Amino acid sequence: MPTVYKKGYSDVKATEYIHQHYDQFSLRMPKGDRERYKVLAEEKGKSLNQLIIELLDHEYQIELANNPAERLKAYAKRIHEIEDT
Repeated sequence: MPTVYKKGYSDVKATEYIHQHYDQFSLRMPKGDRERYKVLAEEKGKSLNQLIIELLDHEYQIELANNPAERLKAYAKRIHEIEDT
């Protein structure tokens, strides 16, 4: 059984587990923006990675809504989540 990944843990098994279960990509942004976005993520109690994935997932769900009622539900859910933060 693979070792569970923990922040700062550098076990080879953990690295193998991550490579087997997660995709990775690079994101380029203007100099200085990373720190600004990182502060925003920390204020929300998340990592920058978590925040980016969450925002992309919300946009994806909205785009997948294939009728007006479903689209409104997706927007309402997003508004509710924003209000809760």
